[in-house]
Amino acid sequence: MISVARRMCGQALPPTLGAMSKNETSAAGEPRKKDGRSGLALGICFGLVFGVALGAASDNLAAFMGVGIALGIAFGLIYDEQQKKKQSSRPKPRAVKVENGATFTLVERKSPRPGQRSHYWLGDNGQELELSDDEATELL
Repeated sequence: MISVARRMCGQALPPTLGAMSKNETSAAGEPRKKDGRSGLALGICFGLVFGVALGAASDNLAAFMGVGIALGIAFGLIYDEQQKKKQSSRPKPRAVKVENGATFTLVERKSPRPGQRSHYWLGDNGQELELSDDEATELL
């Protein structure tokens, strides 16, 4: 896309624009997060394509391009929301660890006493273990 824009404009694009499209870092050098929400971009692209096709066929390119983009935005946002709901409805995997031959499952405390965390490890042998600081940071 950047190369097409360079050919069309005949000049260099800002370095941050080219850098962001070539690799997965932002202008600040931080890695970009991939959230999987590409429905809006795809919707705009498909809407534009269909709008241009209908506009060329009916000799009203400007009107159908606008309609196509508007419909593409709407369908793209709807698609993103459906994907977001689908991902949030998936159950989170239970945290499990094995120690000294016993399998421990992460359990939430109903009413932790002062100095206790909100979760603890409960073993299949009935033993309770407190979470370490590293485990609490990773799991909670």
